[in-house]
Amino acid sequence: MKNTPPLRRWVWEEVDPNRAGASGDYSKLFRNHRDPKPGFLAVGAPSIPARVMAREVIQNSWDAAIELRDEFRKQRNAPPPPPPPPPPPNSVDDGFPGIAGLPDFQIAFDFRSLVGGRKADLVRALRLDEHAERLSRVGAARNSLGLGAELCLDQLEESKPLSILVIEETAASGMHGPWKGSRSKLYRALSSLGIRSGETETGGSYGFGKAGLIGGSAPRIVVAYSCFRKRSDDPGVTRRLLGITYWDSHRLDGVDYLGIARWNDGAEPARPFENEAADAIATELGLRRRTAREPEDLGSTFLLVEPTVEPEDLETAVCRNWWPALEDPSLRFQVEIRRPDGTAIIPRPSQDPVLRSFVRAYRKATEPLSRQTGQSPNLQRKPIYGRDSQLAGELALVSDPNGWSFPGEESEDESLVALMRGPRMVVEYLRQSFRDPRPVVRGVFVADPRVNAALRVTEPYGHDAWEPEGEGREAERALAKKIKASIKAHVQKRRKALRPPPSPPPETVPLPEFDRIMRQILGGGGGGKIQSPPAPRPVSIEGLRFDPESAGGGRIQQRGSVRFGLSDRFPGVEAEIEVRIRFLLVEDGAAGSESVAVHSTPPDGFTPREDGWFVGSLARGEPLRFEFRTEPYEADWTGRFFAEANLRGGTRR
Repeated sequence: MKNTPPLRRWVWEEVDPNRAGASGDYSKLFRNHRDPKPGFLAVGAPSIPARVMAREVIQNSWDAAIELRDEFRKQRNAPPPPPPPPPPPNSVDDGFPGIAGLPDFQIAFDFRSLVGGRKADLVRALRLDEHAERLSRVGAARNSLGLGAELCLDQLEESKPLSILVIEETAASGMHGPWKGSRSKLYRALSSLGIRSGETETGGSYGFGKAGLIGGSAPRIVVAYSCFRKRSDDPGVTRRLLGITYWDSHRLDGVDYLGIARWNDGAEPARPFENEAADAIATELGLRRRTAREPEDLGSTFLLVEPTVEPEDLETAVCRNWWPALEDPSLRFQVEIRRPDGTAIIPRPSQDPVLRSFVRAYRKATEPLSRQTGQSPNLQRKPIYGRDSQLAGELALVSDPNGWSFPGEESEDESLVALMRGPRMVVEYLRQSFRDPRPVVRGVFVADPRVNAALRVTEPYGHDAWEPEGEGREAERALAKKIKASIKAHVQKRRKALRPPPSPPPETVPLPEFDRIMRQILGGGGGGKIQSPPAPRPVSIEGLRFDPESAGGGRIQQRGSVRFGLSDRFPGVEAEIEVRIRFLLVEDGAAGSESVAVHSTPPDGFTPREDGWFVGSLARGEPLRFEFRTEPYEADWTGRFFAEANLRGGTRR
């Protein structure tokens, strides 16, 4: 049996009116959390605790992995450092001498069920008896602590299994920083809200991520064990372990408590365990021991007592929110979920029929332009531009004309576009609402790295929307608004192209045989000519040629030429004419009303008018060539050229 130091205990923080404070029930600040389940994604949607855990916990861990990679790149490009001094005798860990390579980032969610001696060892090591005793002393007031009616703390002495969840990062920076002021990431991650240190976080700020940890434990007991590289501002420390309990404020024995308890060795103020002491306690708790000398050991491990989510529920939440990162091999991003029986679940979004269409669109949106092989009618990519024509990102839309694009009349399905930026977590499945929701399209918008920071500051604490409305950050919010408006315009255009042409009214349906017979009857029945042949065209239009060329940014433009001349059947030798060249976009299989500007270079003697026509003279037998080019337009648009010519005034014979 393991010996537990007698002084190890939970220290509950008292209310001090001379200092700022907050209730330990931080989860109250995250209530009414946005839980969008739009369209078909409402079917089989994960629970709110699973969604918050998947988003917040993984986001902070992924931020830490990106930070370590950035450090590695800087170190790799820097001159080689001098060799480190030899470690002192009996040293367990003397920092991190350097990285020769980094393994892939992985975060594992290990659900465990403890029985018998394993349960007793954890209860004893974590001093859960203190929580059970306090809960019994609070009595009827326990309902005000923010806890459930039934907890494992009520059954510590029984044979019922004790469930825990161990969350383990691989190849992340860890929660480093000296235990002083706001510089400790461990402090910001577990003991503060909204406090920033001036560092840049890719996904969000440390602090709000605790929502996933608190909500993931029924008794709200969380232990964090973190390993990081030795740093000059925190000499001699590479591992820390801290336990926190998050209950609501309460009164006990005439003393008011915030509801926050820290687990330590009895010292005041309560500090985290460090280095060898942290390693020893981690081993007692059944956690894998970490060392700062191994890249794969850098990172954090969290222990949650009595998890509130199930493995399969968490898998759904991970897939719905992190499929872009999971499906992008260049990110080297892995998630694993382990059931209590030891079997592993590897989230595979591409095999999920709910997500398959989004994954397909994502691959199109992120495919290098040099590898683009043309656009499929049902899978199209479009650049989206922000301020000053700066590229804001890539939009890819996918449709299924013979399937889900035309759901049944009773369906609540709607067009959805998954928004994402640098971390590749789905920020939001943006609803595209129209009076008639059918047909339906799906897609993704991948923000350009240059606008990542601007979009991040428009997000609420849950990082689950780009808010175009609000106070401050006018330029950033204007960018978010323009992106959303552009996405909606493209979605509407794609939907319009999917709609079948309207059926003509019955009275306009042509009946060729009936018409032929009636014309013969009305024409005398002799089978003569129904109408005169069209008059010969006085101006000939020949040699219309055009070729596309890249205009950059996923756009193209057309260059070409066409000849205008007097027809052989024209009676005169010279005539004044007007000519025009247009490029109309194709809508529903025919030229529509939208056009792309055409710039023409006319031959000598032709002058332009404001309405786009050119006026000049043609001599018989001397056709003249017009050269032209279009303005750049999106490569997946289809259009038709129209060359037109009319006579002006009389003719000279």
